Amino acid sequence: MLGQLVKNVKIEGIDARGNAFGRFSGGTILVDKAIPGDLANVQALRLTKGPDALYEGRIVDLVEPSPSRIPAFCKHFLHCGGCQWQPLTYYDQLRLKQNQVAQLFDRHLPDGATTPLPIASPKERHYRNKIVFNFSNRRWMTPEEKSDPNTVFRPAAGYMMQGKYDHALEIHQCDIAPTSAIEILQVVRDAALENKIPFYDMRKEQGVLRQLMVRYADDGAMMVRIVFGKFDAEALDLFIAVLTEKFPAIRSISYLINREKDGKVNELDTVIAYGEPTLPITLNGLRFAMSPGSFFQTNTLQTEQLYNTAIEWSELSGSETLFDLYSGTGTIALSAAQSAGKVLGIEFVEDAVRRARENAISNGIHNATFITGDLKDVIVSTAVKQFGSPHVVITDPPRSGHHRDVNQALLQLLPERIVYISCNPRTQERDVRILSDHYRLEKIQPFDLFPHTGHVENVALLRRI
Repeated sequence: MLGQLVKNVKIEGIDARGNAFGRFSGGTILVDKAIPGDLANVQALRLTKGPDALYEGRIVDLVEPSPSRIPAFCKHFLHCGGCQWQPLTYYDQLRLKQNQVAQLFDRHLPDGATTPLPIASPKERHYRNKIVFNFSNRRWMTPEEKSDPNTVFRPAAGYMMQGKYDHALEIHQCDIAPTSAIEILQVVRDAALENKIPFYDMRKEQGVLRQLMVRYADDGAMMVRIVFGKFDAEALDLFIAVLTEKFPAIRSISYLINREKDGKVNELDTVIAYGEPTLPITLNGLRFAMSPGSFFQTNTLQTEQLYNTAIEWSELSGSETLFDLYSGTGTIALSAAQSAGKVLGIEFVEDAVRRARENAISNGIHNATFITGDLKDVIVSTAVKQFGSPHVVITDPPRSGHHRDVNQALLQLLPERIVYISCNPRTQERDVRILSDHYRLEKIQPFDLFPHTGHVENVALLRRI
């Protein structure tokens, strides 16, 4: 079956993960870059593992396009794995995301209530405040390029290809990133090629230039982080010189060295090589110090709307004790502290807690405290003993949702209200079911933080029965 052509697959819809799917005699197939209503010949590329095994494939021939299909706006659309929903109007994207969440939550909502349309992003393009590019000594090429004798076989700078850990797609346009980020990528790419600085080889785990991150602070100020596979002081000096000359808005350049195969950099030591260690970013009138490794939502304007909804649903009158779980650098906790009696933020990343404490001091907020620890261990044993039981909990976990012990801790504490922010409604729905013996799901509100993709955030209000 794998590698074979499946003819005339009708794309029936979008599943709860945001994937377009169709059915054929062998089962269900998820089809990249497809939209509901398409009729296509599809090549089956892989079979996912597990009890709910699904085929995954790509369109070879679009036999009959969906009536909803519009032209994609990015020249890299067919090969880039990022913005799979470009061939839809933005309103149609919102309707599909509404359906994603509704599949999971409509049965849990009060009688007569349904999932509302997601809150639209204030910006549909160039909305990201952070973008990460990769460098690879293997450029991904189409079959036509490979067979063309005039093709330039040079390394690539852009995005890693979906399903190919060692090939990068050369990028010259990205409509979800600020334009200057692409210009910075171009400058670093050209300088590296001109000076024969080796791009990273994922197979052999060797090479110099591996990754580039650009972050945006207030007033267009920029922060750049370079990831080396092998440190090269001359290369670093070169990049600092060319970037600061061409981009005066760059206020910080840092680097780190990563020799790990998985490419994760969160726990590695970052060295500030030029400029400032942090830059400010403003949310709801509060200024937060953003370091190269800080977690911060990538759509700033939409994040304000999401946080405002979460705080409004907390129904704070000024006297409550609020726990903020997975509090990060304190963005939600400090925003809520202005309306609460006292706030406790709990986070397992020590550097994030340190930043949160600094952010509290710099904003003159004295009723917010932050502690480090594994949530499943400290919510009851430490937090309650020191700060008392919470009236309200705001929780914003990673994609995996709550650890089962976190749910058990919430059922032991039984706060009056839980406001649950999620970047993965599937695990959020699982946790809502686990809490349902003692909590009623009162309402939800999806938010679109990532236009043109299948990702959707969701806020849920659970009230104690």
